[in-house]
Amino acid sequence: MSSAPARPAPALPAATAEGLTDRIRELLVDALRLDGLDLASIDLSTPLLGDGLGLDSIDVLELVVALEREFGIVVPTEEVASDAFQSVGTVVSLVERLRPEARRES
Repeated sequence: MSSAPARPAPALPAATAEGLTDRIRELLVDALRLDGLDLASIDLSTPLLGDGLGLDSIDVLELVVALEREFGIVVPTEEVASDAFQSVGTVVSLVERLRPEARRES
């Protein structure tokens, strides 16, 4: 039985930081099923863990999968264990750094 190889996610077009932030906020709510959470209440400084959005380690892993699918990136394991998932802003920075466009520019 042959299966078609997984297609990589399309490259994210050059987007404003605001557009990227908005999409990551949407992913947080959709992928983690945070129904009832107002997107406008999530800003760059909103903590993901603890008293912020209250995510746990499983939620962070689900977010990693959603980010990889959405933006065509690979989040290294060491990034998951780092401060990259402390707040919405740190996740935005991580995605900006790992996007294919950013890797070509460096």
